[in-house]
This record gives sequence, C-alpha cells and structure tokens, in this order.
Amino acid sequence: MRKFVKLALAAFLILAIGAGAAIYYFMKVKQYDVADRKVDEITEKQYSIQLPNGTPLPEGIKTDEDGSVWIDKNGHYILEDGSTVDPQSWMTKDRPANNGKRPNETVKKATVEEIKKRYAPTFSHLERQAKQQLGALVGQAKNEYSEKAAKGEKINPAYFYQKYTGAADTVEAKTDAAFNTVYLTLENELKSNHYSASHAKSFKISYENAKKQQKEALLSKVAGQS
Repeated sequence: MRKFVKLALAAFLILAIGAGAAIYYFMKVKQYDVADRKVDEITEKQYSIQLPNGTPLPEGIKTDEDGSVWIDKNGHYILEDGSTVDPQSWMTKDRPANNGKRPNETVKKATVEEIKKRYAPTFSHLERQAKQQLGALVGQAKNEYSEKAAKGEKINPAYFYQKYTGAADTVEAKTDAAFNTVYLTLENELKSNHYSASHAKSFKISYENAKKQQKEALLSKVAGQS
C-alpha cells in the first residue's frame, strides 16, 4: 500500500506545483478508459433528504419509510411515477396563504432560530451521506490498487488520478445540488414567516467549510497520513 500512497500523493502534488506540460497532458488532457461499474454504483447512489415535518412538497413525491424525500443528481424531487420536479420552480408557484391550515386556525409564528434548528438535522443527514460515498470511493481506489498489484499489473498514477478525482467531482456536484434543494427550502420557510432569507447563510458557510475540510481529510487518507 505504501507504493500506492506515494503514487497518489505525487499525482496530486504534481498538479499543485504546476509541473511541465507533458505531465499536465497525461494527468488532465489524455483520456483513460476509467469506466467502472463499482465506481458508478457509488456515484449514482441517490440521496434522500430528511426535511422537517410539515414542509410543503409536491403531490406524489417518493419517500423512504422514515419520510425522507428522494431527489435525483440535480436535486430535483423524484415522484412515484418516475418523473421529477424542480424544487425552485415548484416553490415559486402561488400557494394558499394559509398553507393548508383551517381558516380560523391560529398558528404561533416560529422564530428564526427555531426554524434553523429544525433544518440542522437535515443538513447533518446529507453530510453523512456525502461522507459515506466519498469514503467508499477512497476504499474502492485502494482495493483496485491492491488487485492490480496482486496481479503484477503496471500502476498508472495518472489513470488513478483521473478516475477517482472525476468520481469525487461527480459526488460533489450531486451533493451541491442536494444542499441547494435543502437551502432553498429553508429560505422559502424563512420568507413565508416574513424573515430575510439571509438568515440561512450560516448553513452555506458551514457547508463550504465542511467541503474544504473533507477534501483535506480525503487527501490525507489517500496519502497514508491518517
């Protein structure tokens, strides 16, 4: 595994220090056959989001047994019939002002902190799913290296770099889309309670910081430093 550690770390460092055009070509321009069903199974696994109880949702939306909402790689709601709904378009449609409550029903207005507290578990649930998928990619990369080494096959660091950074980018894009769906839902609830959507920004800042830390942690794992 030590050899894999050095090769993988070298691949990252070569790009980081801007080495020559020939190296750049083999890392980023030359295309390798990186198709792998095992990797696809990881990157194509759909997320579900645990939205707070009472969140307005399209009719016929697909959910897990615990009520988690299914979304596709674009962050769109998945319906039971297989079709999808763009959350942003759906949320901007005109809806009854009472949100389905009885005409004379009095509902206590939630505070900003109460609303944000309701969404904290939703963001945490998404983060756990992302970490699981990225962790699975690291594990698959190490397994593939071990299999190739056991067979005496030549190890190409450029191939590994292109394959697994591409897969990680796919997971990141999917996670960004899922995060944006939750974030839009939170903003929508804040606005429906007559608060500024800017109160949601703390979650976006935390998300961007978490992504940075996760990338550093993954690089450390691949480099055999943790």
